[in-house]
Amino acid sequence: MMKKKVFFLLLVTSLILFGSLSASIGLQSNNGIIINAISKDILTTSATPKHLWTYDCGGSTIDNVDISADGMYIVSGGSQNVTLFNRTKGYMWHEFRGTTVYGTKISANGQYIVSGDYSNGFSLYNRSGILGNYTTTDSAGHVAISEDGSYFVGGDNADNVTLFNSSNDQINYMWNYTTGDNVWSVAISGDGNYIVASGGDNNVTFFDRSGYLWHNDTAGAGMNSLAISQDGQYFVGGDGGGMIYYYDMADGGNWDWNYSVDIIVQSMDISADGQYLVAGTNDACNVTLLDGTGSYIWDIDTDAVYEVAISADGRYIVAAYSQTFLLCNRNGLLWNYTGSNTIRSVAISANGEYMVFGDQNGQIHLYQYKVQKADMLESLLLIFSSTGAGAGDLILPLILILIGIGAAAVLIFFYLKNRE
Repeated sequence: MMKKKVFFLLLVTSLILFGSLSASIGLQSNNGIIINAISKDILTTSATPKHLWTYDCGGSTIDNVDISADGMYIVSGGSQNVTLFNRTKGYMWHEFRGTTVYGTKISANGQYIVSGDYSNGFSLYNRSGILGNYTTTDSAGHVAISEDGSYFVGGDNADNVTLFNSSNDQINYMWNYTTGDNVWSVAISGDGNYIVASGGDNNVTFFDRSGYLWHNDTAGAGMNSLAISQDGQYFVGGDGGGMIYYYDMADGGNWDWNYSVDIIVQSMDISADGQYLVAGTNDACNVTLLDGTGSYIWDIDTDAVYEVAISADGRYIVAAYSQTFLLCNRNGLLWNYTGSNTIRSVAISANGEYMVFGDQNGQIHLYQYKVQKADMLESLLLIFSSTGAGAGDLILPLILILIGIGAAAVLIFFYLKNRE
């Protein structure tokens, strides 16, 4: 009998607390809409990113950086070297290339790294060092790699797009396709099933693992930067004429929509699900966030942007311009850092917790950004501010919460008293 009473009291207490909290969150805004589903961005507050370490690569410009999905491994490429780091241990190794490394990428699982440089062509590495090279007839540049590192693609100045696999820890040639001009950008889907490339011939060309599928003439300037969703269904490109093109494979190779930012798009990235994309321009000077329908979300005025990146979940954005590094979320700017050297490259982990940037003085900087959960009162303030409710509207939900807590306390008090 006693166990039943205890269970009953606990049940009543839980219902009262749950009802009170539900009443406080199930709120009406000034336009009468019920707020029951609260954005994760609203229920969190930001903290200043924590500097984890800086590594000096010896004065050579860091032209590109990348980071594994969990933020554990970081790779950089610059004037002379490809260098691998561990988040907790720091420097792991470097491979001297003796020439400019135009592109480096690391697989999401941190197992494989690929690079493209002026003299050696494309190179494959694992966490122990270099595995092999594939020499091109002209300088190799942009590279991309699948999530598990099984497939990677490169574009070169001999107008070729080349696909490789890493079977048996070797660099294995699969095929190449000759375009009409230098290849400026390549991207590969997370599963390695789809590849997209663009360049000076003003075409964007789409492939699967077997080779060429179709191409589309952008009828403007060539695409400077491409990015593709995890499953390859969506990809975006930004061109020299200031246009952003969004492609949905369901539309059979034609772009779904475009958006003008008026001037050269230098860098682009897209979330894993293709629902958010970010662009950086190098003349009109801004960072712009759009959603997957082409709707404008925000833009931030900057100097000429070198690179942008977005977390796989689409919640956080980083960008580099001049000597400044930006961290943003879907509501706008969160934090910025300005140093004494030009920042040329950025990358961010899948959930946005870790971010890395490289500067013109050869330094790699790693930061950690931990989102702090807002307390109950701050959450209510954030919720009300997001719905347009006034400060006076807080009275009712606060009273309901206090009533719930008070009722629970009274029930527990009488229960303990009756036991005596």
